[in-house]
Amino acid sequence: MNNEDELLKLMERFRLAYASQNRDELVATTDESFVWQQHFADDDAELPNGKTVVGVNGLLAVLQWRSEHWENVRYRDLEE
Repeated sequence: MNNEDELLKLMERFRLAYASQNRDELVATTDESFVWQQHFADDDAELPNGKTVVGVNGLLAVLQWRSEHWENVRYRDLEE
């Protein structure tokens, strides 16, 4: 994907799928090359210090774990 508009549309699809935990859309907008470094440090370096999620299956596993362990999760101000 080399068009910025297409990339933004893909990111919007991902954002909406993530917020709603829509498995089909998450699968459609990611693949096994997907890497997500969670939780950033509060120090000046802003270096990632949390779990690294790899691949669509890793993403789905994190969302499954959250739904089993967290209650009343709401996402807001998500943007590309």
